[in-house]
Amino acid sequence: MELLLFVLVLVSFCGAQTWTPPAFCHGKPCPEYSVVETNTEKDYELRSYVATDWITTKMAGTTIIDFTAARTRLSNVGGYSDSWPSLATVKNGSEYWLSWFVAPGSNVIISNPLVIKESRPKADVYVRTINAIPGIKEGKEKAEKFCEDLTYSNCNSYSAAGYDTFWSTTHHNEIWINKI
Repeated sequence: MELLLFVLVLVSFCGAQTWTPPAFCHGKPCPEYSVVETNTEKDYELRSYVATDWITTKMAGTTIIDFTAARTRLSNVGGYSDSWPSLATVKNGSEYWLSWFVAPGSNVIISNPLVIKESRPKADVYVRTINAIPGIKEGKEKAEKFCEDLTYSNCNSYSAAGYDTFWSTTHHNEIWINKI
């Protein structure tokens, strides 16, 4: 009986471990990950992300008007709690999507058919930090360089993760490329 009680107490302490988001999340919920590999020579890390939920909408193009329209659609989702990152994803070199991370336990209410709730499975992602003001052109250039460093021959799909508002005096942004 005492052994069973000891095991239950031990399991409860082990299960109570929680993930603490990094400082660049500014105290807001972020997708949970663990660092699998750090490459200081080429300035990136390989992260293993847990399964996550996102609210996502397609952008009509790459102008500030397209971005603002997508941002407005996501802003109107009910039950969404403020979190990071904001993810701009390029698919097949020409499709642009904007996504916001949905914190675990959130009950989002989507009324706009142009917005979807996307469940992403656990994934390994190469991440490179870029401390610059975000932009489509700069993101593409950074992603292409990152692909070269990873020796990926075809890099038409990648994401730029932003953890600060546009008006912030400092910017922690990242390029994400899924491990192939």
